[in-house]
Amino acid sequence: MKFINWIFGIKRFKRLFSVINSAYLLTISCACDLPKSLTPLPTSEPLTPLQTSDRLNTSDQLNFSDRLNTFESRAEKLLAEFSTTNVDTRDEQYSKYAFWYAQALFHRGEEDLARGVVDLAHERIFEDYSFYYWGLIDSYFRWQALYSEAQKAKAKQRLLEAEVYDSGKTENHKIMLAAARFLASEEWPDEEFAGNYSPDDPAGRSKILKMMSDFVIQGMVEHDSPVYHAMYLGAFRTLADFAKDEEIKYKAQIIFEWLLINPSGEWLDGHWAASSLRKFPLVHRQNEYGAGQYVLWLFLGGKDPASFSVEAAYSVQHAVASYRVPEMIQDIAQQRQSPYIHRAYDRWEGNDDQFFKTTYMAPEGAIYSQFEEQGDKLGWSAQGHRWGIVWTESDQDSIFWVTHPKKRRGITDYEQVLQHNKTIIGVYNIPADNAHKYVIGRTPQGFIDYIDHSEQGAIYLDYGTVMIGLSLFTIASNGERIGFDWSSQDTKFQGPRFIPQGKLKIGLVAVAAFRGEFANLTDFSNALNFTDHIDDSQILDRYPRIKYIDLDGNILDIRFDRLLKVNHRDIDTQSWPLMENPWTTYPQGGNLKLTLGSRVREYIFGPEAWRIETHETIR
Repeated sequence: MKFINWIFGIKRFKRLFSVINSAYLLTISCACDLPKSLTPLPTSEPLTPLQTSDRLNTSDQLNFSDRLNTFESRAEKLLAEFSTTNVDTRDEQYSKYAFWYAQALFHRGEEDLARGVVDLAHERIFEDYSFYYWGLIDSYFRWQALYSEAQKAKAKQRLLEAEVYDSGKTENHKIMLAAARFLASEEWPDEEFAGNYSPDDPAGRSKILKMMSDFVIQGMVEHDSPVYHAMYLGAFRTLADFAKDEEIKYKAQIIFEWLLINPSGEWLDGHWAASSLRKFPLVHRQNEYGAGQYVLWLFLGGKDPASFSVEAAYSVQHAVASYRVPEMIQDIAQQRQSPYIHRAYDRWEGNDDQFFKTTYMAPEGAIYSQFEEQGDKLGWSAQGHRWGIVWTESDQDSIFWVTHPKKRRGITDYEQVLQHNKTIIGVYNIPADNAHKYVIGRTPQGFIDYIDHSEQGAIYLDYGTVMIGLSLFTIASNGERIGFDWSSQDTKFQGPRFIPQGKLKIGLVAVAAFRGEFANLTDFSNALNFTDHIDDSQILDRYPRIKYIDLDGNILDIRFDRLLKVNHRDIDTQSWPLMENPWTTYPQGGNLKLTLGSRVREYIFGPEAWRIETHETIR
């Protein structure tokens, strides 16, 4: 077929559907004070939300003050981009994204051009099959009324003759392929398919149900991925919109909202302040988005993208669909007037990896981390991101981190960290035969002041909205701390500078302070007092150990074999929640409850059936 290069004019945008307003009314749960001293704690859990009286939770006091920045306005920006940009037909990945370009064109009334894109996509099968067949089936169902009869027949042919439904390598691949195979089998139940999802689950129904059940019990494998979250949201949107099977359809709708609630407590005006097994690039600006972040921006709001890369195409599906997220979920993602703690739990069942996640969220930034259980191994470690500090109000890179890299990036089992509020401490126990006998980090430019004690293992940075103190060191034979190479002119650093052979053991302390907490950087560095407040006497032990007294007088204690203590108390992993923040309550084995003002929305995950309950409390 001959495909003509074209440039599209922007037509006046008209909505074809009305907003489904699901602003269900919610309440706020009571919470405990953050511990401020070494006085006895009421619980073994050191990480608890702030007092209700310290929070502003009414939906008319949102951090994103521009209420004109609505889903509709964001959708219009997205659709304008993807219906007025030429599709590069020479790109070998053309058909990975083409169906989403076509959907934007159909929605904007450019039907002939949209059909031309569909024709070319039907002929050019992208060999990462999960993306291709998911895009094909969603476009077919969503726009078949505008397809030609030949296009309907070609879509059917492609889905029936596919032999690759069992080719998914990762969980996001598998859910996309299962969604395509399942919906195709519903559409053509009497036809013979050339390929099955699996021998014992030909249509993928069991896989879809199991994945949904796993999510509500144990969280996600590819948790908080700025990239791959888009594929989960997309596949479940397709199932929720087009499945005929009532159980699949209803549960997919619930899981779709679950996938938006999951990051809502970690979303900071474009920053996704969370650890992840699959995050790249590690260095980025506040609004430099991956595929998953574009979808979160569309639904939850935030700073407009710096640009719309081709990865934003996966959001087109949601911009043209009739679904609207309940307003309260967006409101929770925008409640950033006062600091709070968010905790989450995710597990990889196949390897039994457990990830215990913490985010300290402030209006101007966040510090976050994860720790793993003893003996757990890391999947996708070359793409992993264990901890970081992010901040707002910057047009430059605005993320700070340190890691022992798997390759050029990523994380390893040789780093372990513990977070309490605004402080992270960690230890590294690097084998002598490891290729990377060092740790690496980045200090983005844009700081307005700094103090350089890197030779002694400390630097202090003031970015205006956040101050960061970092101590990174090992111990020389004479007992002195060995610091790291750092220059205020460079973003990269490596450390410690000279690790004695056989002493590949490193200590770490990272602290964040937000606007108004300290008058200047000198006061901040003096308060941290890394010299006296870090106990490094056991850093060179077989299992390196350090202790640190934080700004509030709490004693943080970590040993490499995953001894984790705050104020001499072990961290209680048995009661760690699936999700928890001032508006979200979700214990392991329990139900998910959202509260905001007088509004309540609860997701009940019963053994026989799931349901959503909403009500308004009387205050």
